[in-house]
Amino acid sequence: MARIPEIGPYTMFLRNTNVNRSQPVLIYNNRYIAYYRMLSYIDSMSYYLSNNLGINPGDPGIIIVRELPEFIISLFAMIKAGLSITIIDPDDSYLLIDKIKSSRITIASYDDYEKLSDFGYFIVSDSQFSGFRDMILGSIRRIKHKDTKFSNVIYSGKGSENFEDDSMIKFIRNGHEIKFNQRYIIENVFNINYSMPKMENRPYIKSNVPGYIPAGFMFSIMIPISFGATIINGKSDRSYDFSFECMDGMPFYGYRYGLNYIYYYFRDSSLAVFRENSNVFDMFDYNIENNHLSVYYKDITIDLDDYFYDDLKIRRGNYIIRSCREIYPDFILKKLEPCNIKPEIIINGNEIEMIVNKYDYKCIEDRLSKFEMPDKINVYE
Repeated sequence: MARIPEIGPYTMFLRNTNVNRSQPVLIYNNRYIAYYRMLSYIDSMSYYLSNNLGINPGDPGIIIVRELPEFIISLFAMIKAGLSITIIDPDDSYLLIDKIKSSRITIASYDDYEKLSDFGYFIVSDSQFSGFRDMILGSIRRIKHKDTKFSNVIYSGKGSENFEDDSMIKFIRNGHEIKFNQRYIIENVFNINYSMPKMENRPYIKSNVPGYIPAGFMFSIMIPISFGATIINGKSDRSYDFSFECMDGMPFYGYRYGLNYIYYYFRDSSLAVFRENSNVFDMFDYNIENNHLSVYYKDITIDLDDYFYDDLKIRRGNYIIRSCREIYPDFILKKLEPCNIKPEIIINGNEIEMIVNKYDYKCIEDRLSKFEMPDKINVYE
């Protein structure tokens, strides 16, 4: 049996920076970074890590970073420099600063800051590292003692008053500083619909899952870059006239009109959508408006003689939640539990009515009436 070659994250990113002569980009908070420009930034950071800060292949490092562009750039720069990387959820960073202060460990000139979010990138030298390893391991549950050996710590953040610019990224080791300014790689988007390159046969992927958690690393980073898709992340006041192939869903099963079923779980607990073969939903599209999502079903007839739906609920006019208890009770109920959904029964005699965005959907006499929806789907963040 032929062996499937393993491809690392950086190699995959490198191969897809310029796919099909297009320019896949990361759209983040109304700004964009083209993949190839990110690559240039990654190369520069990696070079300085290896040559100016004396990082050696195999040296361990920690990443604590919240913003997706900085996360991608710093992660791939560290991978290229050969560091052994541990990723820490920034929500746990307050545990670190308490331990740093109590242990009287000096970190460059930032030892008097109250929050780790005030720091720039820094690397703690070996002479400052005494006791720091056990301190971190005792504070962060995600790190196992047996699997981790630390000699350096890398932290990323922004917003410090010591920065000349809020978008500055800084590496510090033994008093030696290297600064990077994101203004040279991040540009304003004038009109996404007009200025974005055409991306035929390749999707835009929308995800607000943080990149520093495992699901976010998969859905916000690896899935998009694996086939040169455009990533849309963060808040935006732009409108996008296209459909997404996948969204915040986790886990991600099948494909949009693909095999067996698709299950979407949205982190804001707004929606769970199930598609099982073609028995239930033949086709669906969705619309996002003000961070709410609606699902549109086109020309569907559902025979309720065979499939009994005892839960049907519409929330705030933009959410559709449907569970099919009698068909797949174990599977569906388990998948609905993370959403904190408590379905309500809305039945008037033999009629079930739901109103979504001023469209009426009625289930009368055990059959769901057919209806037409607009062809154009506008997507808003």
